[in-house]
Amino acid sequence: MSKVSENVLGDIRKNSIRPTCRLYFVVREILFWVFYVAILLFGAFIFAGILELLFGRNFEAPSLEIIFERFLSEVPLYWLLILVFFLFAGLYVNRRTKGSYRFQKRIILIGETLIVFLLGIILYFLEAGLFACEVLGK
Repeated sequence: MSKVSENVLGDIRKNSIRPTCRLYFVVREILFWVFYVAILLFGAFIFAGILELLFGRNFEAPSLEIIFERFLSEVPLYWLLILVFFLFAGLYVNRRTKGSYRFQKRIILIGETLIVFLLGIILYFLEAGLFACEVLGK
């Protein structure tokens, strides 16, 4: 045996390292992806609620001043903080999955943001924004 193999086997015996079942890693990977999808869906749900507060049911194109004024007066700060929290939580979970080392953090964060915004717009048009407003108390 080579010197490296002997060192590794010696460390295994010395530290009483036990092998871990492959099923453990498979289940962990599946759970990470389930949590990742749940985080993205919840972020989209929050974004649909923000759109509901800004535009209501009539999706007209108000001026930028009106949108900014509504945004400051009607969208609670904690909604935005929750949205940002879920984006970074998604980044954390994604970085713990197999193969994620290949992607830069900013690319993952930009992709998550786009997914959340697109799903949020879809949920807004499916009237999930009303439900988000009721559930989150605005």
